[in-house]
Amino acid sequence: YRREELGIAEAGTFKYRGEEMRVEHILPKEAQWHGIPPETRATVLEYCTDRGIKLHRYFHHLNSSQAFALSLFVPFLEGDESSRVALLRSMGVEGDRTSWQPEHVPDKSEGTNVDAWWTTSNGAQYFCEVKLTESEFGAAADDGAHQQKLATIYSPRLQPHLRPERLEPKRFFEAYQILRQVWHAAGTEESFAVFLYPRQRDDLTKILEQVLSDIYTPLRERVIIVHAEDVLARLMEDDRCPNPMREYARRLAAK
Repeated sequence: YRREELGIAEAGTFKYRGEEMRVEHILPKEAQWHGIPPETRATVLEYCTDRGIKLHRYFHHLNSSQAFALSLFVPFLEGDESSRVALLRSMGVEGDRTSWQPEHVPDKSEGTNVDAWWTTSNGAQYFCEVKLTESEFGAAADDGAHQQKLATIYSPRLQPHLRPERLEPKRFFEAYQILRQVWHAAGTEESFAVFLYPRQRDDLTKILEQVLSDIYTPLRERVIIVHAEDVLARLMEDDRCPNPMREYARRLAAK
């Protein structure tokens, strides 16, 4: 893809055990924005620059989940109504988005960010975590600071919704990234946690299913798992989605 689609001959580098190694799927740092397809590159770059979006350390890797998320959400959710609704419909979400933000910190006291957040015209809000080639969801250290957050922030909201053993520090912190998304969804009955990742990532599905088995309904029913291939396929086949955006979905699917 780097050589044939982007025309970038030289691979970027990765520091491993103190040495700089050239790795084929990494772009040179000066070409990092080429991880965004050319049709929307200028739009996404301008959007991120204007809003001060902080790029992840490995944004210049072609398998960057942040680059994928921005490539997907910015062009569609900043587009016209038919484009916005088409993207949400592809994820099983009804209505139009009324507001949205990538890399959003929904609760300043809790302090962590979500990959994408949006509200819809029917009054719901969604907290979305995006994975691409990561092999796991993030854990947290079982230290004093996190134990304090568990006791004062997470446990009071989650206690009615989780099996007691999942709120024990060891088990909570090993599933920290998943459970903090669920914590956001537990804030109101109109809130949902979305996990977007490739269908082939059986390892992520297995982890999610283990954690979700410890969540009681109805909160469990407000956790949505959606696969990237399915989203792009639905967009490509959606005759209500504008033709240029259907073609753009094909470009993303190819990458």
